[in-house]
Amino acid sequence: MQNQVQKMLDKGVIRHSIRHGPHPRFWFQKNGPDGKSHYRFCLDFRALNSVTRLDPYPLPLLEEATSTLYRSKYFSVFDC
Repeated sequence: MQNQVQKMLDKGVIRHSIRHGPHPRFWFQKNGPDGKSHYRFCLDFRALNSVTRLDPYPLPLLEEATSTLYRSKYFSVFDC
């Protein structure tokens, strides 16, 4: 794992952080389209997700928002 992290640091894909994350880190083996096995770096955020509050006012669905504009002739910024 240290070798892969060092390679990603050298390529600039990742960078050092000032905080130490409490999230477990895993390498998962995945077969690519060429049939070769590759490793994917994953973080387990389930502990963080369990304490995260959901947004009480989620964004409306795009289809619902645009359907209200059907056959309208004039639009303003407030409509969007």
